Amino acid sequence: LVFSMILFGVSILIHEDPVSLILVLYEKLSTRLYIAFSAYAALSVLTLFVKQRRSQQKNQSVDLPKTITVKNGKSSVLVDIADINWIGSGGAYLDINTETQKHVVVDSLKNIIKSLPDNFKRIHKSTIVNIDRIEKLESRGNGDYDVLLDDNQKLRLSRNYSKSLKGILL
Repeated sequence: LVFSMILFGVSILIHEDPVSLILVLYEKLSTRLYIAFSAYAALSVLTLFVKQRRSQQKNQSVDLPKTITVKNGKSSVLVDIADINWIGSGGAYLDINTETQKHVVVDSLKNIIKSLPDNFKRIHKSTIVNIDRIEKLESRGNGDYDVLLDDNQKLRLSRNYSKSLKGILL
């Protein structure tokens, strides 16, 4: 179409009797329209293919481990992730708390939460909790909450993390 417009403009300048714009457009569209449709169809198919590929990549779930390896002196113990109630941070160490034991690991909360399933949520700058173990939330009256677990453990839920957890639980 741009070429047709340029041809029409040049014909006005050069010829006394310019070429009709309608005739030029009709000729170009009738002889070259299949090229435009072919290009449009190819781009449409390519776009559809790329969108499907991206959605498949998003839907492929990342296989998370079912256990965490905890070094206990010279030996290592496998702790089932499903058995973990909560994880607390004490500086460079993490306390992994199950119903029966407490394991100490050298790691960070930021790093370990990447290997945990979605039912583990951060509730404080130093605490991650298994939300399946939460019995109830008790307000402290200042925006903070106490989280009571099914083993009667009480953990603090800071106001910075309360919005995301209350949206899940309430």
